[in-house]
Amino acid sequence: MNQIKPVPRGFDAQTWERFTRDGFLLVKHALTQQEVGAITQGVDAIIAKSPGDQTIVEMNILEASASFDCLIDHPSHIGFIHDVYGDMSKILLTEAVVRPRTDLKRNKWHFDGPRILPFKDFSPQLPLRIKAAYWLTPLPNAGMGNMLVIPGSHRTPFLDEYHTHMSRDDEHCICAEPGDMLLMHEGLWHRVDQNHSEIVRKTIFLEYGPTWVPSSDRYLLPDTVMARLNREQRILVRNYAHPNHMIKPPEEDCPLYGYQDDHLAVRYTSVVPVSLRQKMTRVQREFLQPAYA
Repeated sequence: MNQIKPVPRGFDAQTWERFTRDGFLLVKHALTQQEVGAITQGVDAIIAKSPGDQTIVEMNILEASASFDCLIDHPSHIGFIHDVYGDMSKILLTEAVVRPRTDLKRNKWHFDGPRILPFKDFSPQLPLRIKAAYWLTPLPNAGMGNMLVIPGSHRTPFLDEYHTHMSRDDEHCICAEPGDMLLMHEGLWHRVDQNHSEIVRKTIFLEYGPTWVPSSDRYLLPDTVMARLNREQRILVRNYAHPNHMIKPPEEDCPLYGYQDDHLAVRYTSVVPVSLRQKMTRVQREFLQPAYA
């Protein structure tokens, strides 16, 4: 069996407070410029297959290029994800978005996930999906196809401006440099501003949740893609042919990462397999107590 890696750093008390208060975190310089260059090459290959100067929204980009594999378990965001979902973390969606000077496919005010029966109704304390977005091109100013968000709106199920581009006094414009990463609660209301610049905006979106939330961009990945992934990437993809494995992951996929302490092991005898032992996530243990005591 491959050696189990330690879990990368995620939330501390301050970043968890900001994330739960605002619904997002902006992490500066999450990617190196070398990583930005390599991932951009993968996006440019997608652009080359698309005719004309148009908005491109390409889902399931893992099948398009191995350039994106490193993002599945990138240490800049996967620690945050693991802190919330633990050993049942799963990547639900991979997406490249290219926005030239155009209004085509420009998102109106919305939140991610189902709107008819929102995730929030089932999980009032924790998001059922978290998005990590990476900027590959500079957006130093407004009016460049920036993402606009409403801080704290992940606690608001309704918005009068829903499905419009109406401006709000409390909207916040995300300005970013290449390599910056936005971690976003699935319930955060957001839209896309117009791109009045000459820069073609290139962004990668990755979405995560617990294994039992269905993927948004695929059923199964081809064996050729799975063969090139490392252990953590393979587990996070959850390419299970048997649907019940989404509820009870196979023994070899537990744990996903190594923990600093086996804080719940005392509850179980040795006859209980590791894959069946409930284990508090770091967020549950450190930030949601005493609810999970």
